Amino acid sequence: MMDRIQRVKTIVREWLLEHSDILVAQGVQTEMVADNEDYLRIILETEDRMGEIVVEDAGFAPYNFFKIEVAQIVDDRAEIVMAWYDKDGTDDDAYREALKNGVDTLIHIGE
Repeated sequence: MMDRIQRVKTIVREWLLEHSDILVAQGVQTEMVADNEDYLRIILETEDRMGEIVVEDAGFAPYNFFKIEVAQIVDDRAEIVMAWYDKDGTDDDAYREALKNGVDTLIHIGE
């Protein structure tokens, strides 16, 4: 199980590194809030949206090891505009696709 967390953390880190030029060009600020053996939390921010990536052994959460959520302020309240959660059997490419979709939502691509 710990191996799966490490694998997902590696996918997230590699994807963010590979796309760092695009993130910077689009004004996405990235902050590694927590990074230890069994927990990774990254915040992505733009002027009007915030994303959160969490990798952990969630146990009872609506995800297995990974979630990405993007929120924006609507009528003075945070509203989630995009969310994706993994499940048993999620393959590596699905994580990459979720990261892409999350960042696209952050920077309003496809709206």
